[in-house]
Order: sequence, then structure tokens, then C-alpha cells
Amino acid sequence: MAESEALLPDGFPAGLRVFVIDEDSVALRILEKMLLQCGYEVTISDCPLQAFELLRANIGNYDIVLIDVNLTCIDGFQFVENVSREISLPVVGKLKFSTKILNYFLYQLLFI
Repeated sequence: MAESEALLPDGFPAGLRVFVIDEDSVALRILEKMLLQCGYEVTISDCPLQAFELLRANIGNYDIVLIDVNLTCIDGFQFVENVSREISLPVVGKLKFSTKILNYFLYQLLFI
């Protein structure tokens, strides 16, 4: 058993395939590290337009998308709508990087 798995609470979904999109490279790396410590498989992108094409090309390879909706190159809420509609993936949009908010939404999505 990996060290990170030993720290996971019972029923925590280790192995969840998460795609994270954030134009802020620092927030992106922090979130990636946090999710890896949760036992997740993480793909990151700092370019929403390329990320959308990657998601389209790899349908079925991800379980959830986390995205900062404050984007400069595209409307983040429109992006969330497009992913939900075209790729049928659950999407958690965040307004600002916050581990407390992220943990709450992940818990709500996965356990309730």
C-alpha cells in the first residue's frame, strides 16, 4: 500500500481520474500536489482551449473536471456548460483556489 493510500479515510475514492484546468500555474501545481496526495490520477492544463480538445479526444479517460472559472481566454461558465453537455463529465468550477472549498465540493460530489 502506498503511503498516501494509508492516510486516506475509509471509502475515499483513490484512483479518481481528475482533469484540472487553471491559468494560474502556482495554483495549478498546488492543486495537483494536493490531489496526488489523495491518491488521484491527475492531468493538468493551464490552457482551457487545449484542455477542451484534450477532453474531447479522451472521452472516458477522466472522472471529473476541476476548473477555475475566472479565465482570460474563454468564459469559464460557458466552458463548464460545454464540458457538461458535450463530454458528459461532472465539472466543479472554482472562483478562487481554496483547499477548504475544494474539499467540501469533492466530498459533496463523491459521498452524498
